[in-house]
Amino acid sequence: AHGELDRTLFTANANFYFSADALKDFQSTLAPLGTVQSVTRTRTAQRGGMLFGLYRVTFSGGTTLTLDTYTLPNGRIEQLLVLGKN
Repeated sequence: AHGELDRTLFTANANFYFSADALKDFQSTLAPLGTVQSVTRTRTAQRGGMLFGLYRVTFSGGTTLTLDTYTLPNGRIEQLLVLGKN
């Protein structure tokens, strides 16, 4: 929501995706939703050597979004997608 990213948590591929323009887009979309109130993992699975995680993220404005991630065995996030409202 602040347009910032801890790049040490992400792979080179993910860092390439999260360009300055992409971060601005995420900021303009997420900031109006308020602060994150809760993050709940709803599912995990192994896929292609990565850990898939599905999360429900609830914001102070009442909106709930679905987020999915793919994390490598070294703990770095390869993919992070915001899927939309629940």
